[in-house]
Amino acid sequence: MHAARFSRHLVIAALTFCVCAVSAEAAELSVRLVEAHNESSSVAGGLRDVSGTLRKNLPYTGFDLLNSSALSLPAKGSASLSHGFSIQCTGPQNGLKAVISRNGKQLLSTTLNLRNNTPVILGGFTSSRGRILVLLVAR
Repeated sequence: MHAARFSRHLVIAALTFCVCAVSAEAAELSVRLVEAHNESSSVAGGLRDVSGTLRKNLPYTGFDLLNSSALSLPAKGSASLSHGFSIQCTGPQNGLKAVISRNGKQLLSTTLNLRNNTPVILGGFTSSRGRILVLLVAR
């Protein structure tokens, strides 16, 4: 009888842990405007936490941080970035709608399911030195 009661408490504790782990949404969305190029092999200091992801997934050697911003999650707002870029984000971490524009012209619209601390690279817009990317990280 004590074993059955202990098992029931263990199951309830495990379910509580699982619900908490699944529902843990990040509090902030980091937004970074990045220029990828082959003019050097340097990575800007503000990109060190994602340098491995950038180098592994993109055919460029250098990465410059052009601008950065942050939005609260769930998101309902926009961030103006440099070079005429802006991003509008709405919704929760799982189901985040992101719209990237440049000088008022919409370039990209997508819906994302973000995992905590996992970078998402959007864009690949032409620049004079390579490509401009928008990097999102839920934290």
